[in-house]
Amino acid sequence: LILVTGHADRLGSQQYNQKLSMQRAAAVATYLSGKGVSAQIDTLGMGKTQAIKECNDKLGRKKLIECLAPNRRVVVEVRGLSKNN
Repeated sequence: LILVTGHADRLGSQQYNQKLSMQRAAAVATYLSGKGVSAQIDTLGMGKTQAIKECNDKLGRKKLIECLAPNRRVVVEVRGLSKNN
């Protein structure tokens, strides 16, 4: 099983970021399938709920967007037993 989880930064509404994070996860799942990955691929969108970096709101918009970049990500987890077990 492969779990692909999309994330978004805190800018924008929860609804928008939830949809965006799902789209990010789906894009990676499509890529993996296109490259021949035959395992089950599940996708999940976390929206803006799991930030890994906090940024000061006093930054200018451009600097704030740059600072929040690590929160816009996709995490891929591979779960299961190897064929050698």
